[in-house]
Amino acid sequence: MDPDDDLFRFELKNNAMVIAKTASTALLQWNGEMRQIPCKVGKYLFLETWQPNLSCLPYDPAFLTVILANIERKLGTSPQVPQELLEKSWYEQLPARESMGDIKTMVEFGYPEILFYEETCLALLKWLAEKGDVTDLVYPR
Repeated sequence: MDPDDDLFRFELKNNAMVIAKTASTALLQWNGEMRQIPCKVGKYLFLETWQPNLSCLPYDPAFLTVILANIERKLGTSPQVPQELLEKSWYEQLPARESMGDIKTMVEFGYPEILFYEETCLALLKWLAEKGDVTDLVYPR
């Protein structure tokens, strides 16, 4: 299996390529909540890495509300998401995690709440692809 098969990939309208480990972090990048950090690797090679702004991260109770508001602002309409994901109390049931890197592991272990959240984020990415806001969406099956 190709190691890239478990990554989310798509292109933005400005031709920037997004690569993420989870649907929620892919939405974070779509939303522009990630800033590019140039990184010199060797004498002539530069890479760009991404570092999140700390205003609103996935699994924060406000994250999906911010995403939906930005979709509405940008496209004039937005899809529906399960109402419970917009309520702060839902997030109290989530398993403890140390970092965003733990999310991928929790998806692999099949935590129901994490799967539900990531499936909702994937549905939002698919909706954005249908509307043409992202192109060439590739995601793990």
